[in-house]
Amino acid sequence: MSSVTPPSRRERNKRAVRARLVAATLKLAVAHGFDATSVAEITAQAGVAKGTFFNYFPTKEAVIEERYDELFGRALAIVEASGPSSPREWFRSVFGRMARSLARERRIVQLVLLEGPRIKSIAAKERASFAALHRAYVRVLGGTGPFADRAANVLQHVWSGAVEEWASSPGMRLEAEIVRRVDVVFRGLGPRPSR
Repeated sequence: MSSVTPPSRRERNKRAVRARLVAATLKLAVAHGFDATSVAEITAQAGVAKGTFFNYFPTKEAVIEERYDELFGRALAIVEASGPSSPREWFRSVFGRMARSLARERRIVQLVLLEGPRIKSIAAKERASFAALHRAYVRVLGGTGPFADRAANVLQHVWSGAVEEWASSPGMRLEAEIVRRVDVVFRGLGPRPSR
């Protein structure tokens, strides 16, 4: 027998309202821009009273921050849970799993890419996230010297470039593309091996 009590109807309703507010914020902000999206529009889209928004979030920025924190938390958990292997296999595995974790998050990725630099809290979180992942990548690549640092930068830009392209290319499969790009980096840009 499980001792976990299922959430009450009230708790389920609160979660549903919160999810609708987040979805409405992302949808409207991607479509019209973050600054042009009002709380009144968000609550109308979510089907709740305007004041309800502030029962869940102190600001519009808080919605984006929360979602960003969730996504980065997933990425960091993937990195931390990855065991030792060759650098190539580690990056193929980690980037592939990170890509799968973003598969349904195109709106928040689009919003962070479009508006992140202008939202101070998101820009600061992006810099902190970049630094945390960079340290992990350097460790996997040997942990010392300028080679590991430069290689980690290259791989971070490979990831970022693929994500940026994916965010604006609905038909692109991020996981397959990022694995191909990791292979190019580790194989080098010499002649393609014959099959």
